Amino acid sequence: MVKKIIGWVLIIFAGALALGTLGTLGSLLHALGTFLLGLLGKVSVYDTARAFGSLVGQAIICTVMYFSWVYGRKWTKKKEVNAKTEESKL
Repeated sequence: MVKKIIGWVLIIFAGALALGTLGTLGSLLHALGTFLLGLLGKVSVYDTARAFGSLVGQAIICTVMYFSWVYGRKWTKKKEVNAKTEESKL
């Protein structure tokens, strides 16, 4: 029962992270553009490093969101009861 509750909390947490990521989609695209311009040498090293840090941070958030969703779904699934297993226990 505790795993189910934690699973639902993880699913809600993943949903909140997804909404937050959608809210920062503009800055993510800006960071990606700045990073690519930095690779071409058109912006300063400081701006390139800042953009790279933003991209790494978004990657970490997406990873946490993914694993929260996967484990949340795993822990909230109904367990399948096998009839033969139940008969053998009796």
